[in-house]
Amino acid sequence: MKCLRKIKPQETLRIVLPGLLLSILLLTGCATVTPSVKIYQYQFELDNEIYRIRSIDSADDNLASNELIGSSFLAVDYDQDGVLDQITVGERDLHEVQQIYEHGINDLSQKNKIQERNPQNHRFIVESQGFLLEIKSFRPENAPPFNEFKIHRRYVKQNPVVAVAIDQNADGILDQRIKGTQRLEDIQAQYSMAIDAGLRQETLRKTDSRILVIKK
Repeated sequence: MKCLRKIKPQETLRIVLPGLLLSILLLTGCATVTPSVKIYQYQFELDNEIYRIRSIDSADDNLASNELIGSSFLAVDYDQDGVLDQITVGERDLHEVQQIYEHGINDLSQKNKIQERNPQNHRFIVESQGFLLEIKSFRPENAPPFNEFKIHRRYVKQNPVVAVAIDQNADGILDQRIKGTQRLEDIQAQYSMAIDAGLRQETLRKTDSRILVIKK
């Protein structure tokens, strides 16, 4: 039997866009919605297409998110971890859109416009043979809940994420790989292992046909 060890969630970082310099004002902007919520935007070009990253910065994790906006789609990174979680408008492939998102984030990183901080989202992390297996549950206001599953290299600081997949129905079955080269079947085996550990530790709960991280 493989040994799984629960890991504290503080080891994950959030990516947001901080205050932006006037020197790139034509490409970026900032608007204050309320005293505790700010919205930053960054526009970039890739393959002759224009895209925008919109970052909502708030102390309330339920309000904070990043959006990637294209001419025919809108995708959301709910926990601002650099991985898109859902396409809310349009029919684009999530794996393809993720590559566009990473291009924009890399642009911002080179301009020192990325701020990282620890999010306080509901997640479950266990260790297995040098890897961290992470399940995050999302509960959008206007859509059914779903899970995101990540596999991290435990002791690697640069590019530690080796795979990301989405369980669109939170039913324990992964539907799509959005990052990495592993076969979905292999990622599924790790996901099932993490689910079993979370249910045993009562950090995950199965209700009807859904398996979700318990809200704290």
